[in-house]
Amino acid sequence: MIKSGLHIIPIALCLIASGMTSCTTHNEESDSQKVFKVTGDYDKELADRMEVSFLKFQSPDSVVFKASATTLKGNEGIYVLYDYSSNKFLIFDSTGEYRGGFSKRGQGPEEYGAMLSFAVGNDKIYVLDFTKIQVYDMNGNNLQTIPADGERGQLAVDNSGNIYIQHGFHKEYQLTVMHPDGTVAARKFPSEEVVRGFEIPSSPENTLPATGAGVFIAPPLGQTIYQINDTTQTEIATFDFGVDNIPGDFFNGTTGQVENKFHNRRDHNNGFIYMDYLFVSDGWIVFLPVGLHRSEGRQIIFADRANGKTYTDNAIPKALMLCLNNRPYFDGYDSSTGAFMRLVSGDALATALETMDPEDKEKIIAANPQLLDFDEENDDFLLMLRLKNQ
Repeated sequence: MIKSGLHIIPIALCLIASGMTSCTTHNEESDSQKVFKVTGDYDKELADRMEVSFLKFQSPDSVVFKASATTLKGNEGIYVLYDYSSNKFLIFDSTGEYRGGFSKRGQGPEEYGAMLSFAVGNDKIYVLDFTKIQVYDMNGNNLQTIPADGERGQLAVDNSGNIYIQHGFHKEYQLTVMHPDGTVAARKFPSEEVVRGFEIPSSPENTLPATGAGVFIAPPLGQTIYQINDTTQTEIATFDFGVDNIPGDFFNGTTGQVENKFHNRRDHNNGFIYMDYLFVSDGWIVFLPVGLHRSEGRQIIFADRANGKTYTDNAIPKALMLCLNNRPYFDGYDSSTGAFMRLVSGDALATALETMDPEDKEKIIAANPQLLDFDEENDDFLLMLRLKNQ
């Protein structure tokens, strides 16, 4: 394995931008709620406000993982990865150094039967399985077992230790809020009764982010994002996609009728269905709209909370898209660095560097010399994208 530098050196992506476009919006204020109207106007200003850097994870020879099969949670300069091949938590610091790892999968009273979801907060790791939440310190020592039978879904924890579980489409409520001791504080966002009985082919993977700005949720089959604070909720943004909005009468009718309408819109690649891979910072909202009509496929939305504009992945420079393996979404947000994060395996990064424009490649490597030589079979990287507000 070839060792490379630990420094993260930012590169302004405006230097490697080519053929960039973006959607702009107008912003309206209504009862403290911002409405972002997505239109078809284009410019390239977002690329001029992007900075990207790469952090190489310094794993010991005994720890080899592929970023594409790993889940990342991180904040305040600590990155916790769950490697599905080994069922093990891997912990790295802000320099990429490996701090240790542990696996507690099993049937014991302090173990998790299966890792359905996990969260990192207050220097603890929370692991949700089918019947409970296990709380561990960063060394894997069990601190608490919280009963949570049937409360399956995405997991988040706020700075006060309150626990949030977002469920799939078929639960009566989309969100359960629990106090640190495990008692239920609230159940929020009731599901439309007519959709509980039919099969939706997929559900959001990441729509309950906990960042330095708070805990947020985008309930499925909706276009509004809320900030959650214990038992209170505040609307922070609604996205208006025009003809792609879910019609106001969409949920009228029987379960069978609504199911037919759902599949008709999905099969014709038409209609915004739900938000996924959502992350919210003080300055930005970033998410993947699933079901938005677009002949090229899925796209990401960047919303500038300061000026009310939104941009799509058309605004991402081609070189960055290659590094993202042409799948424009992020794994997390780190409030300590202000960066949206994406795990990138060494082989994916090597392929991107080989296929990108030589001039773009030269500029990326000049700003990130650790990419000059690395082990594409064993090395993994954290891509960190920072967005500047105007």
